[in-house]
Amino acid sequence: MADKGTADTSGMAIGEKFRLLVENVGAGIAFYDNNGTLVSCNSAEAESLGDQMENLVGKSVFDIFDPQYADTVFERIRRALEVSEEPGIYEDEISLPAGTARCLSIYSQVTDKEGHVTGVGTISLDIPAKKEAGEAVAEYRKRLADIIDF
Repeated sequence: MADKGTADTSGMAIGEKFRLLVENVGAGIAFYDNNGTLVSCNSAEAESLGDQMENLVGKSVFDIFDPQYADTVFERIRRALEVSEEPGIYEDEISLPAGTARCLSIYSQVTDKEGHVTGVGTISLDIPAKKEAGEAVAEYRKRLADIIDF
């Protein structure tokens, strides 16, 4: 039995629990294939990109982002595909349909059961403007570490 105010997930399959985590984590999460095409994303990522998930899936980073930032995203995907040891962690101020945001983003390889690289996963968090950058980065890195350790 769940406590008041919490969801009872004991009867859920791990896939359902993972989907709930991805949707409710409070960060934009996306998966790009090896060519920079968006394979899937959560609603937070779609909202920050100014569209619905179903309209974004299947589009290239060059169709999603403005040209200059699309080049940056594509280069980060390419770099993540080449380097498996450490995820790429970046802090940017970017222009999105919802407005300018200061984001902390992680790009990391995604592999299948056999260890073949299938694409790149990203987690992006909007760093609130009212906090000092160092404070916000430390807070969000801890949250991202908690998410990754799930």
